[in-house]
Amino acid sequence: MFRMSNLLGVVLLMGQAAMANAATIAFVGSETSGGGQRFRDTGVAKAYNTVAGEYYAGDGYIFWKTGAGQGVFDLGPAGSSIKTDAQGSVSLPSYITDIVTARADIKGFKNTANNRFINDPAAAPAPGLALPVQTGGVLVNQASAATFDFMTITLGNIPAGGFRLGIMADEYKSGSNPAAQWMDTIQVRGTGVSAVSATGLSGNPAIKDGNPDLHFFDIKGFSPGDTITIAGGGDIFPIISGLTFDTVTAEGDIPEPATLALLGLAVTGLGGYIRRRRTA
Repeated sequence: MFRMSNLLGVVLLMGQAAMANAATIAFVGSETSGGGQRFRDTGVAKAYNTVAGEYYAGDGYIFWKTGAGQGVFDLGPAGSSIKTDAQGSVSLPSYITDIVTARADIKGFKNTANNRFINDPAAAPAPGLALPVQTGGVLVNQASAATFDFMTITLGNIPAGGFRLGIMADEYKSGSNPAAQWMDTIQVRGTGVSAVSATGLSGNPAIKDGNPDLHFFDIKGFSPGDTITIAGGGDIFPIISGLTFDTVTAEGDIPEPATLALLGLAVTGLGGYIRRRRTA
């Protein structure tokens, strides 16, 4: 006999499923050791990898202005797409539909003397990889310590367990200003989700030593067409040099088809309960 307690249990499961599929953004941590610069090198320990082996960017990556030349490059007005090969090294996962500038003063940047070298993002993960690719980035073309929106990412069908977004910064170091172009504020917000900030950056010397860092956020539960926006600030002309993407394995999440199945079970149970009450 179907009892009210059974129905309540089903409803509780439905509530848990709905919570599991709600959109969330969570700061995971910052890779401020060699793992940021050597993100494809499996011989260097990684604190926040989600894939087998010690490397990042298992799903894909984008690094801006890693080609020849130097200087500040015009990327166009606010809303200009910056996901094309013309902007640097890119192999984006299918769940990233577009990346656009959030402001008119977002520029491409590279200084051949002062930007740091990183692993070749296109190289297969392997131990002991060299650092052949020089970073560039996108910067806010204003001398201000305020927090600015850098870019907005439009999402497609993201993995069921979500994905881990790595934001690379602190890759510029010059003799005249060894702590230039760092950020002690990095925020990510999304459709229906308020800004989430990276912690432990302010006052941390590792985020301003000119050695590339990765700051990780887990993005879960968003629907196709939703967006996430990356913001940051700190030093003059703060720079984001690139993004990495890795699938997060679903643990305990109930995917949408299961939620629909639970709803059907609840309706069936409720109907049976009502029929039995009427014939009692």
